[in-house]
Amino acid sequence: MKVDLLPALTAFIKRFKFTTLHYIVEGEEAFSRFQAMMVTQAREKSYDILDLQVRRLIDIQNQNHTRNLLQSVEIKDRGSKEERYIVLDLNSIDSYIHLLMQIRHHGMTTPHYHYILMTLDADRIDMRFFRYGGVNVTYFLPKSAYRMDPTIDPATTDRLSLPSFEKKALADALSIYMRAIMALDDMTRMEALHPSDTDDSFDHLKIECRSKDKNQQHEAFGEQLFNIMKTISFEGYTGNIKFNEYGDRTNYTLNVYQITMNKLPRNVGNFTLDQFTMNDLKGFEGRQAHDFDKGRERIITTIIDEPFTMLNESVLGNLTALDAAGQFFTFDQLYGYCVDLARLICEKKLEIRCKFRIVKDNAFGNKPTNDQPWNGMIGELVRHEADLAVAPLTITSQRESVVDFSKPWMNLGISILISVFSFTSPLSKDIWMCVTFAYIGVSVILFLVSRFSPYEWSIEDETTPQLSNKFSILNTLFFALAAFMQQGVDFIPRSISGRMVASVWWYFSMILVSSYTANLAAFLTVKRMASPIESVEDLARHPHLKYGVVRGGSTQEFFVKSDVKLFQRMWANMQQSDDVLVNSNEEGINKVRKSKGKYAFLLESIKNEYTNERHPCNTMKIGSNLDSKGYGIATPVGSELREAINIAVLEMSEDGTLNSLKRKWWYDRSECHSASTKDSKQSNALHLDNVAGIFYILIGGLTLAMTIAILEFFIKANIEAKQTKSSDPLFEEHSRLSSHNQINGNQSQV
Repeated sequence: MKVDLLPALTAFIKRFKFTTLHYIVEGEEAFSRFQAMMVTQAREKSYDILDLQVRRLIDIQNQNHTRNLLQSVEIKDRGSKEERYIVLDLNSIDSYIHLLMQIRHHGMTTPHYHYILMTLDADRIDMRFFRYGGVNVTYFLPKSAYRMDPTIDPATTDRLSLPSFEKKALADALSIYMRAIMALDDMTRMEALHPSDTDDSFDHLKIECRSKDKNQQHEAFGEQLFNIMKTISFEGYTGNIKFNEYGDRTNYTLNVYQITMNKLPRNVGNFTLDQFTMNDLKGFEGRQAHDFDKGRERIITTIIDEPFTMLNESVLGNLTALDAAGQFFTFDQLYGYCVDLARLICEKKLEIRCKFRIVKDNAFGNKPTNDQPWNGMIGELVRHEADLAVAPLTITSQRESVVDFSKPWMNLGISILISVFSFTSPLSKDIWMCVTFAYIGVSVILFLVSRFSPYEWSIEDETTPQLSNKFSILNTLFFALAAFMQQGVDFIPRSISGRMVASVWWYFSMILVSSYTANLAAFLTVKRMASPIESVEDLARHPHLKYGVVRGGSTQEFFVKSDVKLFQRMWANMQQSDDVLVNSNEEGINKVRKSKGKYAFLLESIKNEYTNERHPCNTMKIGSNLDSKGYGIATPVGSELREAINIAVLEMSEDGTLNSLKRKWWYDRSECHSASTKDSKQSNALHLDNVAGIFYILIGGLTLAMTIAILEFFIKANIEAKQTKSSDPLFEEHSRLSSHNQINGNQSQV
C-alpha cells in the first residue's frame, strides 16, 4: 500500500536541474531513501547534483541541536543571490510541524529557500505562516477523489483532525483483503458447481482443519490470495489502487503542490511513473529578497513614547497622545528615534511609501488570557491591520509565536534607577555636621572675644558718651555666615583677637568652599555620584531601600517567571509592599526623584539611560543589566518585507547608523551634558580625614583668639588701674566690674 515518493523527488530534481541539494533525514528509513537516491544518481547520468549534503536530525526536541542543524544549511551571506534547496525527510507529522516552526523562527522563510517535504500528510500541516515570506514549499499528495481539497484555506479547518495517510492506507488494505476473500469465495463456489471447468490449481483451496499437511495448504492458500490481490484495481482513499507482479503499487498519480508568496497551496504539476509534468513554473526560478510590491503604501503602527516617537507640536499644535490614537501621520508630523529609523528603512533601504498610525489602545501588545485576542501593536499585526511595527517593541518568545521580528536594532536589559542628591554629595555627612558645629562655635567665640576685648567697645554718639559693641549674638552669626558665603558686611572686628577669629574663619571657608567646588565639578563631570548600592545584590540586601517595577509590565513578568533565587526573593519583597509597584515608567521615575534615595526603580536600560540625561539630572543607573533582550521591527507572519528589513537593519548596524541615531536622541540632546563621561571612574565624596587640617587650623586659631582676648582684657584693666592709681584690691574690683559690664553689654560712663 505504500506510495514511494523517491521517484517523484528524483524526477523533480532532474526537471529543474538542481546543482546543490541539502537533505535532512530523521531515522533509518529516511536515510535509506537518501542512499537509494544516491544509487539512482550514480546509475543515471541524465542529472548530476554537484553538491549533495545530508544532515541527520538526531533529537527533534533538542533546541540546540535543531538550531545548529539549521545554521549548517542557512545562507550565510544574506545579500547574495544564492538559492537553497532543502529536502525534509522526517519520521512523523509532529516532527515536520516542529522543524517548520524552528525554520520560521530562524528566519529561513525568504524567497531564497525552497523546501521539499517527503511526506504524504503535508495537507495536515498548517503552513499559513509560509504564505507571506516568499519562501517556496513543495510537496506531493496522491490524487484521490476522497481527499479534501488541499487548496482550501487552512484557517477554515483543523488540519490535524484529518485522517493520516497511514489510516487511509489501512482502510484501503482492508478493502483489498475483503475484495480478495470475496473473489476466492466466488472461485470456490464456481469450482463446486462446475468441477470440470475449473483448473486443478484450485484444489488446494479446500483446506481441512485437521489435515496433517495443513501448513502446506495454508501457504498455498496465501499464495493464491496474494495473486488475486495483485489483480485487484479500484479507486481508494490513497488514490488509484493497482499492483504489479511484485506487489508494488503502479499507475498512481501524485499531484505536486506549491506554496508561494501570498498564495494558498496550489496544484502546479503531476507525477506518474511514466511522466512528470509541470503546469506552473512560477516560484521555481528564484526571487530576490527585495522582490515585493513597491507601489503599495505601507502602514507603520507605533506608540507615543519619548524619545522613540513624539508628536511634532510645531505642526500638530497641542494634540495629545490620547487624541492621536488611531490617527494617521506623515514623517513630518512625528519625530524621534523610531521615526528616523522608519524613514531610513522605507525611503532609503526599501524604497517604499509608508505612513504612521498610532496604535489605537496605546499598548505594545500582550495576550491577557488564552481566550482573549492579542492587543496593542502585536494585535494589529496579527489582524493584518498594519504592515510593520516600528516602536520600542521587545522581542519575546510569546510575541515571536504570532509575528515575525527583525534582527534587534537596539539591545537592552533590565536595570536599576536611583536618585542622587548632588548638592550634598561632594562632602560627606561628617563634614557637613562639623561645618555646622564650626559655624556655631565661631559665632559664639567671636561674640565672647568681642565682649572680653576692650578694643571692641567704642563710643558711637559723642552727645551721649556711652560704650557700645556691634558684635551682638545675631551680628556674629550673620558675620560668620557672610564670611562663609564670601560676602562682605559693614562691620569688622577691631581687636586683635576678633580679627584672629575672623582670619581663621575666612581661611577655613576659603579652603572648604574650594574643596566643595572642585569635588562638585568632578561629580557633575563624571555623573556617577556616591551610591548606597553598586549591584542588584546590594539592592536586594539593603535594609531600608525599597524597589519596584511597572505593574503588569514585561519587567514584572521577568521576575515572576525567573528561576533565579535572587530574583524570586526580590519579587517576594515587592509583593509585600504594594506601594512599590507603579502603573507606568513615568510614575516610577517621579517616585525615584521624590524619594530622596529611599526608592529604586527597575526598568529597561535604554529608558534608564535616557532619563539620566534629562533635567533635573538627579538620577543614575546602578550596576549591570539583569538580563539581555532587544527591540525589533515586527511584521505579520511570513511578511514579504521581513527579509528586506532584516538586511536593512544589519547594514545600518554595520555602518554605524544605529549608533549615530542613539547618540543623536540620547546624548546630543542631553540636558545634563555628561554623555562623554558615562563610563568614567566614579568620583567619591570628600570625607573628614581629607579636610581635617583646616579644622585643626580653625580650632587652633579660635584658641589663640580667646587667649589674646583675655590678655587684652587684663592689659586694658591694668592700664586703667594705673591711671586711677588704684591699689591691688581696687584693681581686682575694677576688673570684676569691667568684666561684668562688658559681658552683659551694659553701657558705661567715660
